[in-house]
Amino acid sequence: MPVGRHSPPRGERSRYAPPSSRVVGLEGKRLSLLWLQNTQHTWFNAVRGVKPAVIRGASVTLDGVADGAYQVEWWDTYADRPTGTAEVTAVGGRLELAVPAVERDVACRVRRE
Repeated sequence: MPVGRHSPPRGERSRYAPPSSRVVGLEGKRLSLLWLQNTQHTWFNAVRGVKPAVIRGASVTLDGVADGAYQVEWWDTYADRPTGTAEVTAVGGRLELAVPAVERDVACRVRRE
C-alpha cells in the first residue's frame, strides 16, 4: 500500500523540523490497516512527563487503490475502541483520508465496499 502523501498540518513544512507523525500500514484486497504515531510521543518523553503537542489537520493519501467507496473506521489504540467512521471515495487510484486529532497514536481500518 503506497502511502502517496502524508501531509502534516499547515505550517509544519520546515526542512529543519522532524515530521510530527509517522504512518505504517498493511494492505489487503478489501481491507487495509494503518497506524499513525505522533513522533513526540516516545517512551523517553512519557517517562519524563512531556506531553506531546496534538496533531490537527493532517491527511494521508493512499495511492494505487481501486476506485470506489471505502468505509474508514478510526480507533483510539489506548482505549481500544472506535472513535469515528467516514465514507470516502477513491478517484484515479487515490484515497485521501482526513486524520483526526492525534495526541499519541491512532489506527484506522479502511474497507472497500
